[in-house]
Amino acid sequence: RRLHQPAWPVTAVDSTAAGDTFVGVLAVALGEGMPVAAALDRACAAAALAVQRPGASSSMPMRAEIDALLASR
Repeated sequence: RRLHQPAWPVTAVDSTAAGDTFVGVLAVALGEGMPVAAALDRACAAAALAVQRPGASSSMPMRAEIDALLASR
């Protein structure tokens, strides 16, 4: 099955940690038993938050920030 998850529309400041953030959040979501489509959405939201901040690990969002962004939709 093929899934398509569009990126969140944001203005990127620094994309250094976008991939690491995406993969890390995706892995945690799947490890917690989240369905693939929801896990992809969560990972994209996390990466969108990360690219809006400068730096690497310091730009990675906390779970509460990801939850808040997803809830804002």
